[in-house]
Amino acid sequence: MDVYRNLIVPADQAPLARLIAATLDPVNCSDMFQTGLSPTGDEPATHYISSGGISERFAALVPFTVWAQDPDGQWVEISRDPGKPEKTHELCIQAGLDITLEAIEVMYASADVTAENPWAAMARMGLQLVRPPVPEPTTELHATDEVV
Repeated sequence: MDVYRNLIVPADQAPLARLIAATLDPVNCSDMFQTGLSPTGDEPATHYISSGGISERFAALVPFTVWAQDPDGQWVEISRDPGKPEKTHELCIQAGLDITLEAIEVMYASADVTAENPWAAMARMGLQLVRPPVPEPTTELHATDEVV
């Protein structure tokens, strides 16, 4: 059975997060962390996000945090499970990945994994979806263009 998770990682951790997710949960996680986020919505992305179902097995490995807002509207961490970096490392080695436990620990410590909807998590973290650049309009007319 799958469980819902919203996962956000810093941009420098996204390649490792993609590799681990695709290796340990290939059915659900082969295309994770493709959506860029930044504080302004402009490139470059400072974080990457994935939301949706992941296997219970994978969910048991990754960190998980529960947040709530206090009466003043400030976000308060209610609980945090740091995940199982040692078990993740063991499974990655068994799968043939050349990865260190330290790299997994750093990535897990920097990840924001919740059951929040993505918009709430992005708002809590002060992040927006990165908008693709808008091409400059051209005003050049070509001989085949009709003027109406």
